[in-house]
Amino acid sequence: VPHPLTFLTNTLRSPAQLYRSRYMALFQLPFVPLRRMDREGVKRLRAQWSPGFVPPAEYLDVVMSGLGDRAGPLAYYRAMFRPFGDFARRVRATAPSSVPMLYVHGRADGCIATEVARGQARYYPAGFRQVLLDDVGHFIPLEAPDALHHHLLAWLNA
Repeated sequence: VPHPLTFLTNTLRSPAQLYRSRYMALFQLPFVPLRRMDREGVKRLRAQWSPGFVPPAEYLDVVMSGLGDRAGPLAYYRAMFRPFGDFARRVRATAPSSVPMLYVHGRADGCIATEVARGQARYYPAGFRQVLLDDVGHFIPLEAPDALHHHLLAWLNA
């Protein structure tokens, strides 16, 4: 996921990304998202976000187990914007990071377009490197573990 200010700014300028991010708005509605996050809903999201990735059959069982009652994992999205005044204050208070950043993004990510990450290097004055992986979607560690490992080691050893 791009730097929060980059993501917010670029998403507001991109009707396509606003559409891709509609799930965040859906997760703000009480109870509706819980019904949507059943097995079929999770399968649909996976297919949209990582169209070329087909996980092993048992993987869906692991995901559903991790979702539990589905309220907990959705709490992250619900807390992100609430209360809105706090969200606005957090956004305004965001400062450049003093930590170097390796940013890895799949070009086939159906959740977050690569264009939404443009311009984020300015938030990482201590160092920034972006890697775009061809034929990889949203779930990079699952889809391309060897490529991720390669880029992480190169970054750490640089």
